[in-house]
Amino acid sequence: MRSNLDALSGVSQMATWSCTGDPCPWGDELSNPALAWPPETNPVTARLGYTVSPGVYLPASVANGLTVTIES
Repeated sequence: MRSNLDALSGVSQMATWSCTGDPCPWGDELSNPALAWPPETNPVTARLGYTVSPGVYLPASVANGLTVTIES
Protein backbone atom coordinates (compact mmCIF):
# COMPACT_ATOMS: atom_id res chain seq x y z
CA MET A 1 0.00 0.00 0.00
CA ARG A 2 2.69 2.53 0.98
CA SER A 3 4.64 2.15 -2.26
CA ASN A 4 1.45 3.06 -4.16
CA LEU A 5 1.26 6.38 -2.29
CA ASP A 6 4.83 7.50 -3.00
CA ALA A 7 3.97 8.85 -6.45
CA LEU A 8 0.43 9.97 -5.63
CA SER A 9 -0.58 13.49 -6.56
CA GLY A 10 -3.88 15.26 -6.69
CA VAL A 11 -5.78 18.49 -6.42
CA SER A 12 -8.31 19.68 -3.89
CA GLN A 13 -12.00 19.33 -4.58
CA MET A 14 -15.13 20.46 -2.82
CA ALA A 15 -16.05 18.29 0.14
CA THR A 16 -19.37 18.43 1.97
CA TRP A 17 -19.76 17.57 5.64
CA SER A 18 -23.33 16.57 6.60
CA CYS A 19 -24.52 16.13 10.18
CA THR A 20 -25.32 12.44 10.64
CA GLY A 21 -24.66 12.04 14.36
CA ASP A 22 -23.84 13.92 17.52
CA PRO A 23 -22.23 16.32 18.15
CA CYS A 24 -22.41 18.56 15.08
CA PRO A 25 -20.60 21.67 16.32
CA TRP A 26 -20.58 23.47 12.93
CA GLY A 27 -24.25 23.16 11.96
CA ASP A 28 -26.21 20.84 9.68
CA GLU A 29 -23.93 21.04 6.61
CA LEU A 30 -20.78 22.79 5.43
CA SER A 31 -18.50 22.60 2.38
CA ASN A 32 -14.95 23.61 1.56
CA PRO A 33 -12.02 22.48 -0.61
CA ALA A 34 -10.17 19.41 0.68
CA LEU A 35 -7.82 16.70 -0.56
CA ALA A 36 -9.72 13.48 -1.30
CA TRP A 37 -7.75 10.28 -0.79
CA PRO A 38 -8.06 7.47 -3.35
CA PRO A 39 -10.46 4.65 -2.43
CA GLU A 40 -7.63 2.10 -2.11
CA THR A 41 -6.34 4.00 0.96
CA ASN A 42 -9.68 3.30 2.73
CA PRO A 43 -10.29 6.95 3.66
CA VAL A 44 -12.40 7.67 6.72
CA THR A 45 -15.62 9.56 5.99
CA ALA A 46 -17.09 10.09 9.48
CA ARG A 47 -15.83 12.29 12.31
CA LEU A 48 -17.30 14.49 15.07
CA GLY A 49 -20.90 13.69 14.10
CA TYR A 50 -20.38 14.44 10.40
CA THR A 51 -20.13 12.28 7.30
CA VAL A 52 -18.00 13.77 4.54
CA SER A 53 -17.89 13.08 0.84
CA PRO A 54 -15.38 12.48 -0.64
CA GLY A 55 -13.19 10.68 1.94
CA VAL A 56 -10.76 13.27 3.30
CA TYR A 57 -9.43 11.58 6.45
CA LEU A 58 -6.53 9.20 5.88
CA PRO A 59 -6.34 6.31 8.40
CA ALA A 60 -3.33 6.46 10.75
CA SER A 61 -2.13 3.05 9.56
CA VAL A 62 -1.63 4.55 6.10
CA ALA A 63 -0.70 8.11 7.09
CA ASN A 64 2.04 7.35 9.65
CA GLY A 65 5.38 8.34 8.11
CA LEU A 66 3.80 9.77 4.96
CA THR A 67 5.06 13.17 3.76
CA VAL A 68 2.49 15.48 2.17
CA THR A 69 3.73 18.45 0.15
CA ILE A 70 1.47 21.36 -0.75
CA GLU A 71 2.72 23.22 -3.81
CA SER A 72 0.27 26.10 -4.00
